Amino acid sequence: MESDVTRTAVPVFDSFHSVEPDEARAFWEGQFDVRAVMADPAPGERFEMRVDVMRLGPIETSVHRYSTSIIAEFDYQDAYACLRADLGRLVVRQDGVAVSGTNGGITVSNPASGPVTAYNGTGSGTSAMRIDAVAVRSTLETLLERPIRAPLRFVPRPDVGRGAGRAWLRQFDLLIELGRARDPAALHPIVAAPLTEALLAGMLLAFDHPYREQLEHPARCHPRTIKNAVDAIHANPEHTHTVASLALLCGVSPRTLQDGFRRHLDVSPMSYLRHVRLDRAHDDLRSGRAGSVSDAAQRWGLSHLGRFAAAYRHRYGIAPSATYAKARAVPSPRRPGGR
Repeated sequence: MESDVTRTAVPVFDSFHSVEPDEARAFWEGQFDVRAVMADPAPGERFEMRVDVMRLGPIETSVHRYSTSIIAEFDYQDAYACLRADLGRLVVRQDGVAVSGTNGGITVSNPASGPVTAYNGTGSGTSAMRIDAVAVRSTLETLLERPIRAPLRFVPRPDVGRGAGRAWLRQFDLLIELGRARDPAALHPIVAAPLTEALLAGMLLAFDHPYREQLEHPARCHPRTIKNAVDAIHANPEHTHTVASLALLCGVSPRTLQDGFRRHLDVSPMSYLRHVRLDRAHDDLRSGRAGSVSDAAQRWGLSHLGRFAAAYRHRYGIAPSATYAKARAVPSPRRPGGR
């Protein structure tokens, strides 16, 4: 099931900078529904806080930097909160359980599970991600191909040091960095939908919860199903395909489709789609049909030119600009009497 939220995700950016504690408290309460208590600055120093925010469909990222220690309190009923200590020390407490970490440690608070208190030490910094609980639940039901009734609770300190946890952390880092860069072009809907979908599914595959074991044993995917997905990709590679939309088209779960692609084609559905898009862009550049390298990339849904150029060179051994220039080169006229 591909939700309207992930399919139409368009990034919205915001930023905040203040040297006034009262102004900062008002911003946190209005933006994040968080009550904050700031310590007084040390003698000779001033208070300062900077926050960068990005909202992308069911996900909100934020990067916080502050000069003094802060105690933040919130009680989300409809969202998970993932917090990472980038600088200094972070301690998070919910439902009588406290977890702490220094650089790189991730903590997760569960919705409707009691108030959360997060302590950030002086001169610290935190990256945060608020994830809509309905979107997570919907993704889980799609992966399991059935409704769930019990609340979905994650462990407060997931292992992101290896395997699926490390892969999810890379997705977390990518979205945080895109939010800090504030570049809407890098988050065109054709890119944003798969990113948000991958982060939601990756969270369910990486973190411990009551349904994880069921997710790790997907049903086998028939070769005919793979062919149907492949045919859909080749018919319209420029379409905003996601794993969920292809799975819905084929009548299987996204997890089953992922497993089938890897079993039969040794690639993921999104990797296969990127290869097809690269081939179409390559054909346009080689034949001279493309007006520019950018035109060829944009036509086939390859919106990030830097990553397109790197993938193109890796696949074809030549820069896309060189292919374009070669196709546009005009042959030299023959001399009279020449052969």
